[in-house]
Amino acid sequence: MNSFPEPGRLVGHALLDSVIAYVPGGDDTVSGNAANLALSHVTEIEGALVVVNDGDTISIDPTGLIGGAMVTIAQLVERLADASGVDRETVVSNMRTYLDS
Repeated sequence: MNSFPEPGRLVGHALLDSVIAYVPGGDDTVSGNAANLALSHVTEIEGALVVVNDGDTISIDPTGLIGGAMVTIAQLVERLADASGVDRETVVSNMRTYLDS
């Protein structure tokens, strides 16, 4: 059982929901709208983004959001590396190439 904070767990679920909602090669409008709807729930997760207003300055702490995304992506990279018989660095390098193409 994982013990990372609840906001991160819920953000991870929202990210996975958006991945399932998005269909590569499908109707981009429908698919994008469905993915955006799934991601919109992140704003409802208490602690995902913490806004602090001290009167003079407003700051945002994205720890819950970024932490949930990082843990989710790290687990997926680990499983893909294991299934592909390559190291994590190769999986990440391949994803960087995809993002830059």
